[in-house]
Amino acid sequence: MNKIYFITVIIVLASVISACTEKEETFGSVFESTGTPLTFASNADTKSVMINTNQNFTVQSSQPWCLTEIVPEEINNLRVSVSESEVIGKQRKATITASSDGLDDILIDIIQDGIAPIINCSSASIVLEDGEATFSLTITTNILVDFILPDWIHLQENNAPGIGEKEYHFDIEAITEGEIRTENIIVKAEDSEINKSISIFIKQGKELTYNGPLVTNSEPTVVEAESSEEGLESKIQTWWRDSEIMWGGNYYINLYSTTATYHIRVADQGSYDFTFDVACWGGGDLELLIDNVEVGNANDVPATDGATVTHAVIENISLVTGDHVIKITSTGNFDFDLFTITAR
Repeated sequence: MNKIYFITVIIVLASVISACTEKEETFGSVFESTGTPLTFASNADTKSVMINTNQNFTVQSSQPWCLTEIVPEEINNLRVSVSESEVIGKQRKATITASSDGLDDILIDIIQDGIAPIINCSSASIVLEDGEATFSLTITTNILVDFILPDWIHLQENNAPGIGEKEYHFDIEAITEGEIRTENIIVKAEDSEINKSISIFIKQGKELTYNGPLVTNSEPTVVEAESSEEGLESKIQTWWRDSEIMWGGNYYINLYSTTATYHIRVADQGSYDFTFDVACWGGGDLELLIDNVEVGNANDVPATDGATVTHAVIENISLVTGDHVIKITSTGNFDFDLFTITAR
C-alpha cells in the first residue's frame, strides 16, 4: 500500500514539474518590440521603446550619433538618444539591433530629419530700367546652390559658389527701345537630393521716347490701329479706305501675315477686356500678346466679307501697373481699325 502511494506521488510531482517547465519555456520565448521605426527631429532628443521579454538582452547601434541604454526597471525599457543632426536637407538613418541568446534579433529603424536647408535672397524681384546690362543678387544659404537662368541672363565667370552670404553678378543681353521682357530666376540646391529652391522675378525694359495710351479703370481706352506705326517690329502696310465703304475715313491695318504693335501705360492694375473692331475676310483667329507672352485669343471670328465691322472680344486679361507692349496677330485676313480696353 505504501509502495503504491509513493509511486503515485512521484508521478504527480513529475507532471507538475513538467507543466511548469513547459510554461516557463513558452513564456521565455517572448522577445518582441512595437517601437519601429523611431523618428526624430533634427535636434538632439531621447525617446523610449519597450522590448517585451523576460530574457536578458543586449543592444547595438549601427551609428555613433545614435546611443542606447537598457533600463529594466521601466516599462519602456530601452532608451534611444540621438545627437543634433549635422546633415542639411536630408534624413539620416540608423538601425538598433536587440539580441537575446537563441532568439531572433529585433531590428529597430531610427530616422532623424536633417537641418532645414536655407536659401534667401536680398530681393524678391528685380526691375531693370533703360536697358541696364548688369545686376547683382545677394544670396544667403547654408548649402551650395545652382542657378536656372533665362537664356538672356548670364552668371559672370568670377562667381564661385559658396555658403553663407554671397553676392552674385549677372550680365544681361541688350534689348531694343520699347522692348519689355520678364522671367523668373530659380536658385536651387546644387545637390539634387535636397528639395529646396526659390524664385526671383526679373523684368527688363527700355523706356520709349514717347508715352503710350493711358489705361485706367475709370473709362475705356481706345487705341487706333494707325498708331501702330510707332513701335512696330517692322513697318506694315496701311492705306485709306473710303468712308462709304468702312469706318468713316480712318486708316486701318490689314493683319494678314503681319503683327500690329502698340505701347500702353497702365495706371490701374486689374482685369480688362480687349474689344477689336475688325472686318474679316473668310473668318479666322486673333491672338493677343502682352510683353511677348500670349495671354488670350479670339477664336473663330466670323467672316464679314466686306465693309461690315464685327467685334472680337478677348476677356479677363490681367494688366499690372506700368508700361507694356501689346501685339496683335491673326491667322486670317483681317482689316483692323481699333481696339478698346475696358476694366471689368
